[in-house]
Amino acid sequence: MFNMSDQDLFAALERHCYGKGITAKEMCKELNVTQNTWTNWKKGKSINSKNRFGIISIIGIEIPDLRPPSHVNVVTQSFSAIEDKQLADTFQPYMSIVLWAHDHSMTHISFPAGKDGDIVIVVTDGFLSPPFPINSYLLSRPGACIATGDTVIVLMDNGNILARTFIERDDDFMLVSLVNDESQNLIIPKRGPQGIKLMLRVIQSIRNETQQHNGKERDDDLFWKKYLDSNNKENKS
Repeated sequence: MFNMSDQDLFAALERHCYGKGITAKEMCKELNVTQNTWTNWKKGKSINSKNRFGIISIIGIEIPDLRPPSHVNVVTQSFSAIEDKQLADTFQPYMSIVLWAHDHSMTHISFPAGKDGDIVIVVTDGFLSPPFPINSYLLSRPGACIATGDTVIVLMDNGNILARTFIERDDDFMLVSLVNDESQNLIIPKRGPQGIKLMLRVIQSIRNETQQHNGKERDDDLFWKKYLDSNNKENKS
């Protein structure tokens, strides 16, 4: 435990807070540090020996319980639910999305496919609707690997929050409209991507994700594959 890096120790502290329902402000008070100190730790700055001892004395016994063996099924009853407009209005990239959701959630929603650390985004009018109907619940997994074909929620620097299909191509990433509207497609260069605060993979929703806002099924749910085909043709020419 004493050999853990400062970053690993702070990550363990965040997991402890999340698991116990403790806010960052409450933990700062318990450790007798300022919230500026907490922010510095989050940014990767060093933790002095006194504070390391304080953190270890609080969480040291419980760390093994937060990392169960891979063969053990971890069942989480419910997850912090936040509105998409909350995410658009107040989240900043330097924040931990899991702890931020815990601090801002008004309720908790159960999902059968959920895992520890997942969050639920509630669709409200004018943000992710369409393509998702209002009051849909989207289970999202912070830090999950995102692959071509995944549905993602994207928070832009300008405050817009979008639902798109993610496509990785040779030189760029493409965010394709879920309702097959080419005017809504975005192309993000791999070198120096700009304009995105956060991207979350959607694991599960309360609605069939192959349906449009009007409830009718799309003619081809994998229409986005044409962009992969066109990319391959461009590379061959």
